Amino acid sequence: MDAPKHADAMVFMEYYKLWDTPFDNEAWNAVRRLRTDGAFDSCEAFRQAVPDGDPRFGLVERVFCAFEQAGVLMRNGLLHPALYFEGWAPPEAAWEMAATVIKGIRQDRNPEWCTNFEWLAQRASQWRASRAEDAMAGDCRVTPGDVMVYLNMLDRFETPAYERAWRFFRELAEACPDYDSFRERCPLWSEPYAQFDRVLCTYETAAVLIRHGGLSKDLFFEQIPRVVDVWAAAAPWVQGLRQDYRAGLFRSVEWLAARMKQWEQEPAAL
Repeated sequence: MDAPKHADAMVFMEYYKLWDTPFDNEAWNAVRRLRTDGAFDSCEAFRQAVPDGDPRFGLVERVFCAFEQAGVLMRNGLLHPALYFEGWAPPEAAWEMAATVIKGIRQDRNPEWCTNFEWLAQRASQWRASRAEDAMAGDCRVTPGDVMVYLNMLDRFETPAYERAWRFFRELAEACPDYDSFRERCPLWSEPYAQFDRVLCTYETAAVLIRHGGLSKDLFFEQIPRVVDVWAAAAPWVQGLRQDYRAGLFRSVEWLAARMKQWEQEPAAL
């Protein structure tokens, strides 16, 4: 498949806007708590945890619908796999968690429910198995397309939700020098963890776009709070989370911090 273009980056950012709202934060936290409580272990466990009429079903469905829409867009060539699979939650991991419940609901209610989610998970596994080494975007002068993607990215750093998360992150950096203190302050699936996650995920998205040439590194590194400093604070926490939660977590943020160090040593473009 061709490398992502600016139009691909814009589509991905629009997708992000639609499915990264306070309601989605609530939905993801509900799904994570249900998973921790064993609700996705079987259809019966899910029915007991989320009986008919329980508003949490709407939260679960919101998470599944994000993957469902991505599947529809990608199947029709409207969402670039490299941007999505590197910049969003792994659909294959989500499908593995949800498959038993979804297949049970298909039997009871709708045989077509979440079929695009299922396809997306299969596509993700194929893509990760076949992809080449990460491509580094070549240096180039800033174009009007770069500016539009950058302005779209900037919107994510200027929302009230992000500003709250950024204030919390700075407090966290001062109060939690190691992983143990971080885990005490930010247990998995808690609201404090969601605030931390929001900051890192925003840089993660920028990293994916920069790596694939969809976002100008010059614009980003010159205007946005230094990812090097963010990673310096977060690295001990992320290393612990990689052992306890998921290997490879925030790999793109780590790459972005290393890329910024290189960029700061490069001669300025004339």
